[in-house]
Amino acid sequence: MKINLPITGMSCAACASRIEKGLGAVEGVTQATVNFAAENAMVRFDPRKTALLRLIDKLKDLGYDARTEKVLLPIRGMSCAACVGRVEKALHSVSGVIRVEVNFATEKASVEYLPGAVGLSELRGAVRDAGYEILDAEEEDVVEKERLAREKDLLRLKIKFTSGLFLLFPILLLMYGAPFLEGLGISRDINFLIQFLLATPVQFWVGRSFYLGF
Repeated sequence: MKINLPITGMSCAACASRIEKGLGAVEGVTQATVNFAAENAMVRFDPRKTALLRLIDKLKDLGYDARTEKVLLPIRGMSCAACVGRVEKALHSVSGVIRVEVNFATEKASVEYLPGAVGLSELRGAVRDAGYEILDAEEEDVVEKERLAREKDLLRLKIKFTSGLFLLFPILLLMYGAPFLEGLGISRDINFLIQFLLATPVQFWVGRSFYLGF
């Protein structure tokens, strides 16, 4: 495999020579040629013996760095943790990709790559070939709005559920503790009235969605 590494931190020809020697010593590297003027290194290596990330780590050990870029890709179609693994594997297979982190919860992939070696079109193609879809800006906005709406609905249901439990507890006490309450001077009619007042919001506010069918 051949890759061009854009390098930062070189200040003289001696730097180029040092990088060539350092990269050439990495296992699996068959050739390393550094162009000081262009600030990059052409490296031929066996991907079965070494990885692009190892070459970049070697640069850092030598006191230099590779110029990289990051992109956040919104992905549609992931349904389980296995999907995350497939997307990560597909993106890692693209020459020039350094790191990939796929977040199943947010449905996004963070990709660090070498700008001169790979572009967004290759990244999008890899995701599509794996069976998933990359959203454009407009589609992402729609999906984000849908996600926020779902979260809002879930919060509303949690509030109703908690409120229902809070109101149900005293209703049960009034139902099963009626004889004891009568001894304290709370008549059956008053007991029923209190139960009615407590049960009304449970029926018509907490349970409203069930009556309406959604």
